[in-house]
Amino acid sequence: MKITVESIKENEDGSADFNIYLDEEGKDFLIRYAIIACISEAIENGRKATPPVAETTQDENKESKADE
Repeated sequence: MKITVESIKENEDGSADFNIYLDEEGKDFLIRYAIIACISEAIENGRKATPPVAETTQDENKESKADE
């Protein structure tokens, strides 16, 4: 695998411009890594947005008792 970074130019704002060259193996690696990172982030965001099952069950039990 070969990944080469060339032509690094630092900008006044602290960012930088560069060129990156990849062979096929390097390109495949980075694409796989990016896809896995996106899926992992989506799973984590889903977990944060979804209450655990135990809490949902307790809330439903409270509502059922209140209705009685």
